[in-house]
Amino acid sequence: MSRSLSSLSSLVRLSPLLKGMLRTWALSRGTARGKIAIALVLGGIPIISQSWIKPLVSAAWEVTFGQPIPFPNPSPLWGVLLVALGVGFFIWTAPSEQPVWTVTRRSVVALRHQSMEALTRPLLPSSLPPELTGADIHTLNIDQGVFYAGGILTAPDAAVRLQMDLAMQLRAVLNSTPNAEIIYYGKAHVPLVFLAGHALSTGAPIRLYELDRQSGDWRAIEEGEGQDLRLRVKRTPSGGVTSDAVIRISISYPVHAGDVAEVIRRPYRDVHLSIAEPRLDAIRTMRQIEQIARTFRQVLDQLKSEPSGPAQIHVFYSGPMSLAFSLGRQISATIHPPVLVYNFTAKTTPKYSWALHVNGDGSPDSLVMPVPAAVAGRS
Repeated sequence: MSRSLSSLSSLVRLSPLLKGMLRTWALSRGTARGKIAIALVLGGIPIISQSWIKPLVSAAWEVTFGQPIPFPNPSPLWGVLLVALGVGFFIWTAPSEQPVWTVTRRSVVALRHQSMEALTRPLLPSSLPPELTGADIHTLNIDQGVFYAGGILTAPDAAVRLQMDLAMQLRAVLNSTPNAEIIYYGKAHVPLVFLAGHALSTGAPIRLYELDRQSGDWRAIEEGEGQDLRLRVKRTPSGGVTSDAVIRISISYPVHAGDVAEVIRRPYRDVHLSIAEPRLDAIRTMRQIEQIARTFRQVLDQLKSEPSGPAQIHVFYSGPMSLAFSLGRQISATIHPPVLVYNFTAKTTPKYSWALHVNGDGSPDSLVMPVPAAVAGRS
């Protein structure tokens, strides 16, 4: 009995080694880098040993490569060099590869946010970065397209109600897969995107994707610096006593003061946050998003800290979803005054016909404000 246990214990200890040998053999048969590495090692071993191992190596060589190996008689140092080159080449060409018995499948929670026509395709595994290749994708849909007709969101309060449990849904998924990566993408109305970002305003990193209009696929927001967009912040004197502040954010298109004046007809503090040349697809990298989001937060904090802080902050935004989501994460429910984010629609008069109280805690009906109610200071 003790001998059997000893044999079993030895087998358990050898199992990682056996798995490694099997993996090496599979690589030597199936990949170019494996064949090169094995060829170098098997060429070096007989030079080092110059002994009984030659027949074994020759047989292995013939099985692997289909022909016997000729044995030279050089210095054993050449054999050491070949073995070192083989091992070094194998490691260098796969620095991130893990042993097969330690690899765990990564998980991705993909938040797909749609409040317009569902003409876009879901995120495909081929769109994931290399480090997430083969990951399990759990899709969490926020589909408010049923409330969209004729180019207008006909029931924004119902759309908000559908979205309110986003954080709870995500928390439930993450409880079952706590190490999952989070991805946010889609095509939705600006106030709803700000609200989604605000609901997920914790410090957890989130990968962002934008729609590539040419291919119809989803493009990852890249790491790295990206082009200097020459971000600027300009504050215009109000010219009177003000109780409100406006933040205009011009990224894809300019947000004109005239369009805002159609909505807010009393004096207000105007802050214009813009890039030098507003245009589509200006945002390409996370560094660009982080810079604009950091500046937006500074503007919010500065307005709040002024001696006569605004009773409300009105946000008028033109830019991509990825940035809108990131700006929503900067809005605090406890620090900042009510922040109202306005929806632009060319088919309505005025063009900004309703707003969403992003950091409010009331019912969906109370958070969605038609323009007259928003301007009147309803909260």
